[in-house]
Amino acid sequence: STVIQNTQPIYEKIVEAPSVFRSTTIVQDRGIIGGDLAALEAQGFNLGAAGKRLSTGFTATENTFVSTSTVPLATTGLASENLVTSHGLKRRSLVEALPQSYGYLAGQNLDSKIVQEELALNNAALPAKTLFGGLHVGSCAGFGTFVGLVPNSEHIFEQHLSTKAMSFAESLLDGFDLLNKRTNGGLKSCGEFCNFYKNFAKVEKEYGRALVKLAQTEKKEFQKASSSSKEVGSTFFVWETIFSELEKIGEFHNSLSNKIENELCQQITNYIKEKEKTKKKLDNDSTKIVKDMKTQIENLGKAKQKYITLTKEAETVEKSLHDPSTKPASIPKIEMKHKQALEKADQADKDYQSVLQFTNQKQTEYYTSTMPSLLKEFQDFEEERIGYMKSQTETWASWNAEEPVVLNTICATITNSAQSITIDTDIKAYCSENATGISPPADIEYAPFESEGALSPKGNKMKTGSSNKNLGKKVDPASKEWGLVQADDFLGDEEKTNKLNGQLEEIDKAIASEKKSRDALENLVRFYGNDPAAKKAEEEITDIDGKLTRLNSAHALVTQQLAGLGGGSANYSNQPAYGSSNSANEGAAASGVRARALYSYSAGADTELSFDEGDELFITNRDDDSWWYAELNGRVGFVPNNYVELLQ
Repeated sequence: STVIQNTQPIYEKIVEAPSVFRSTTIVQDRGIIGGDLAALEAQGFNLGAAGKRLSTGFTATENTFVSTSTVPLATTGLASENLVTSHGLKRRSLVEALPQSYGYLAGQNLDSKIVQEELALNNAALPAKTLFGGLHVGSCAGFGTFVGLVPNSEHIFEQHLSTKAMSFAESLLDGFDLLNKRTNGGLKSCGEFCNFYKNFAKVEKEYGRALVKLAQTEKKEFQKASSSSKEVGSTFFVWETIFSELEKIGEFHNSLSNKIENELCQQITNYIKEKEKTKKKLDNDSTKIVKDMKTQIENLGKAKQKYITLTKEAETVEKSLHDPSTKPASIPKIEMKHKQALEKADQADKDYQSVLQFTNQKQTEYYTSTMPSLLKEFQDFEEERIGYMKSQTETWASWNAEEPVVLNTICATITNSAQSITIDTDIKAYCSENATGISPPADIEYAPFESEGALSPKGNKMKTGSSNKNLGKKVDPASKEWGLVQADDFLGDEEKTNKLNGQLEEIDKAIASEKKSRDALENLVRFYGNDPAAKKAEEEITDIDGKLTRLNSAHALVTQQLAGLGGGSANYSNQPAYGSSNSANEGAAASGVRARALYSYSAGADTELSFDEGDELFITNRDDDSWWYAELNGRVGFVPNNYVELLQ
């Protein structure tokens, strides 16, 4: 609906000329002077439900509204006012009309351009407009507040202006200063767009590189995973697919970044450079024609001033000619001077009229041809610039629109891969790769109760309570009782042999463990020297030596008992005890190997050893996966194992 607002009485537009505004929605909280809401509704106006609710001048009975206003209805215009002027609308009326109202006006031979002019002239008088949830609140002089439902009311004026084409030649006469700034600003705006695209490309590139790096790094970590965390079977291949497809997403963003930088931004940069030339020509042309017109106006002013000056001089001479005080003898001379002055004034008048005629011709040509032509060039420049930026923006948007397609394809690939996961197959694959080969053990043999009177091999009485107290505690192998005891007499030879073989295996493991601990402590002693930590390590070495002595004795006892059973154990009869000649030889062989430095290394801590590329080191300990203990020219310390290679 059309919304009519006016700081003058509303009835001027509604009651006096209702047929012009049949589509008008008026919401008023009081009756209107010269008419009321019911009367307006009866004449075909749509008052709106909101207006009916707000009106205090009406009562509702089954959607019928009856006027309670005492103001008489005016069906004709006031004698002192005339709504329709030569322009078709009263100049002091403020009208906001939708296009259909324009259509009506056009049908009544009222040019919509005139309506626009009236709107522009009265725009400053429009009351303040605020939107509250779709309600339009304004005021009319003498009528208080009125409220109306006004969709997009803040843009109605702009909508009306857009109904008729406008041009620089018609609307921006003498606007060269403005347009020169606009061409500069327009190209600057293009540059700002270009900077935005560059920054966008930078973000895309950073994101793409981050995705590629993430995919490659995670893939390496995934492939290096330990057996306990490594996926197997179909799940393994799904993760391989994820990393591969993730890298494709990163490559897409990298590609998009390159396209924006190398194509879009470069094209805009070239466009700006090219248009700088056109802009410079427009600036020069506008400056020239303005200067020419200004010069012509100045010439006209000079001609006019000359004409006025000479005419005044002729008048002065004429006054002296008719002055009674003038001597008769000087009259002929004055007459000659007057004649010459008149001739000069007449010539100046002719010159002035000639210049005026030429100036008017030039001014007419300036405002109707020269200036509009140049203004059209400015408009062409601006239209081309806007169109170019439009196409570049569409290009940028179309490139970005490819991302969902790429993502959909990639996600479909990952989804298909995930759907190929077979739980049963993966379980079988894990079992196949990690099978322990262990079968269920035989039943545990019955062990008879041993009374308090039973004696240990050393003749000591064993207390049941004391034995129970130690249940669950880890026993040091060096302090355990090894070999067969009195309680084992009831066992058969095969059972005794199995027991002794088991003990022998346990003793060998204990010896190997203690040897490894002893080697590590020896390295600490060599490294720390006189440090208290070295002394503590030496004490621990002494303890370990005692344990090894006891373990060797146990090893000899068990071996002897096995031999006494007739043949012993093929698995352990040849195992050397710690301290034997074989063990010593093995220790000598394992005490160090030679290695060559592949690269130079500078120690980063006191515990590390510096060396140069090509140095030969003596590796004395390789227990750690990353650092080995080495000796070089009397110096010892840890070295990174990936910096050296072992020599055969």
